[in-house]
Amino acid sequence: MKRLRWLLRPLSPSPSLSLALLIGACAPAAPVAPPPAGTGPTLGQLADAGEKVFARACASCHGETGQGITGPPVIGQNAHLELFNTAQGLLDYVGGLMPLYTPGSLPKEEYVQIVAFLLLQNKYAAAGAAFDSNKLSQISLAR
Repeated sequence: MKRLRWLLRPLSPSPSLSLALLIGACAPAAPVAPPPAGTGPTLGQLADAGEKVFARACASCHGETGQGITGPPVIGQNAHLELFNTAQGLLDYVGGLMPLYTPGSLPKEEYVQIVAFLLLQNKYAAAGAAFDSNKLSQISLAR
């Protein structure tokens, strides 16, 4: 208790005011409001991060440019992403079965970044487009 006496030492002439100030300083911060709709990352911003993840986790099988080595091409005219129907289908596949030897081992955010990178590289969406991972089922991969 002796150590805490300095906390009760008046910061002002009024002990009540000092205690109120102390309690107010220890109160939890007000919750932070979520960002307004439409202020999330763009496809291009996520794709920039996805390019780095792709280089680290995917390029050994799919090639540095996505041309395919031991894995199929995932970028360019020989990539057949339409087999997944939507960007959500692609995310489900990649997130559940890739990388080949350690499937599902990346954080979900990195799988989303990889999908954003593939969408941009294959021209399914523009870099400045707003990106909402909850609406991936609305992005058709049909050609």
